[in-house]
Amino acid sequence: MFSKLLKLVSFSLIGAFLAYVLYASLFMGSVKVPRVDTQNESRAEIAASPVASAIEAQVTTDQNESDEEPFMKEFYASKHGKLTNVMAPCDPGCYVEIDIAGHVFSTTTSGIGWERLYDLEDEKDKSVTLNYSQETGVYIIHPSTNTMFNLNGKIEKHPIDYALRNCNSTPGGQTTMGMVSCLKGAEEAWDLELNRIYKQLGGSSNKSLKSAQKAWISFRDAEFNWFSSYFASKQGSKWSYGVGERRVLLIRQQVEHLQSFHKGY
Repeated sequence: MFSKLLKLVSFSLIGAFLAYVLYASLFMGSVKVPRVDTQNESRAEIAASPVASAIEAQVTTDQNESDEEPFMKEFYASKHGKLTNVMAPCDPGCYVEIDIAGHVFSTTTSGIGWERLYDLEDEKDKSVTLNYSQETGVYIIHPSTNTMFNLNGKIEKHPIDYALRNCNSTPGGQTTMGMVSCLKGAEEAWDLELNRIYKQLGGSSNKSLKSAQKAWISFRDAEFNWFSSYFASKQGSKWSYGVGERRVLLIRQQVEHLQSFHKGY
């Protein structure tokens, strides 16, 4: 009886240790971030966290396509759809409706004037592609007129969502460790989007925004600690997925909150 109890305790301790090792290797290790300009004072002031969402990370000007965010480059391909509607007034950006495989979403635009958007709406061929790059973010191409414009608002099915789904569809992405690894890629991608929207709204030159974002980073780090603490008591590697899922959601919610200030309709 005693030997059985001893074996049970030993297996439990081993399971807990393996779960911790998996979590530590995926979320407590080094996080790959874009190369930054070390002269940028805003990063030194705000980056009080090891996570890649340190605000105002400046991508160096010599960065090329091969340096693109690996997760998005590997797991996201352009989606084909149609421009279905342009809505005005446009202040500061027009709202557009895009249909991707039957899913219609509306969001705000930048890099294009309202007159050109209405011209595109009147085109016989309304086909567009939904694209993503680290440098540009989410953008639309209208192939028949060779027109490109950016989307800078909330997107319900974001390219990062498609990338995460594709990552999880791979053989490796269907294991617990693989799913957690996919979530880590999504977290890094949302970190980049957080940096992007922060800079679009003024970055460190916007003192009120900077102060608010510093406070949010403190909140985020406290939440991350809480996630880790809560799931550390659980047995099994599957709980690492719960930590990663909540980290991704927390960063995404802040991105979409800041994107809401781009509303133009």
